[in-house]
Amino acid sequence: MGTLAGFLLAALTIVTGRLTDAAGHPVGGARIDLLPQSVGWPGEPRKAGVSAPDGTFRFEPPVARDESPGWFHLRAESDCGVAITGAFPLGEGEVPLGDVTLLPAVVLRVEIRDWTGRPVSRVPVLAEVRGLRVGDGIDSPFALPLAAKTDGGGTASFSPLPADPGLRVVLRVDVQGNPVLEQEFTLPPSRNPVRITLGRGRTVRGRVLLPTGEPAANHNVEVGSRGALTDAGGGFSLGDLPCGTTVLFVETG
Repeated sequence: MGTLAGFLLAALTIVTGRLTDAAGHPVGGARIDLLPQSVGWPGEPRKAGVSAPDGTFRFEPPVARDESPGWFHLRAESDCGVAITGAFPLGEGEVPLGDVTLLPAVVLRVEIRDWTGRPVSRVPVLAEVRGLRVGDGIDSPFALPLAAKTDGGGTASFSPLPADPGLRVVLRVDVQGNPVLEQEFTLPPSRNPVRITLGRGRTVRGRVLLPTGEPAANHNVEVGSRGALTDAGGGFSLGDLPCGTTVLFVETG
C-alpha cells in the first residue's frame, strides 16, 4: 500500500512546455527525453515522447516517491535542431518549462595531442555546460556534466549540443604526468574540433645494478621507442617520454 501511495504522489509531477524553433514557430513531432542529472550524460532516458503538432508537451514521470527522483534535464531533438534545459527537480506539482527553443546542433569534438603533435588515445575528457536555462523563473543550480574518452585518433566526441552563444563549456583534461588542463569557450567553439596539447614529456633517470650489486654498464634501457645505454656506473637518462603509465625494459644481454 505504501508503494502504491508513493507512485500516486509521483504522478502529481507534471512537466509541461512548448517547443519552438529559433523564429518562435512551434515544432511538432520532436523527440523529447527526460534525462537524469549525472556525469556521463545523457545516460538512459527516464521518459521519452514527442511534441504535439502545436509544439506542446506534457510529461507525467512514473517515478515512485521512494526512488528519490532527483534532478532532470529535458532534451529535445528534431530536424531543425536540439534543445537542452537546465536541471529541474521532480516533486509534487507542475514543472512549467514554458517555451523551449530548438537551435542548430553542434557536435563538440576535442582533439588531444602530445607535445610532438601525435594523437593521444584513451584520455578521459570531462566537460561542463554552463548557462542552461529553465523556463518560468525556475533556477537550476547545476551545470550539465559530460564525459568522453579519446579514440585511436586522439578525438573525443560528445552528444549534440545547441549552438547557443549564451552557453559556456569548460573542458577538463587530467593526464598523468601533466598539470590539469582546462579550456573555456562559448558554443559553438571558434574551432571544432577543439585542440588541446599536452605538455612536454618527462625524463626518467635511474641506475641499473647486477644481482651482485655492481653497476651494469652498457646495458640497453628502453621505454617505448626510446632507448639509451647505461654508463660505466649503471646510470641512464631517458627524456621526452610520453605522459601516462609506461613500462621500462632493461636488456641484460
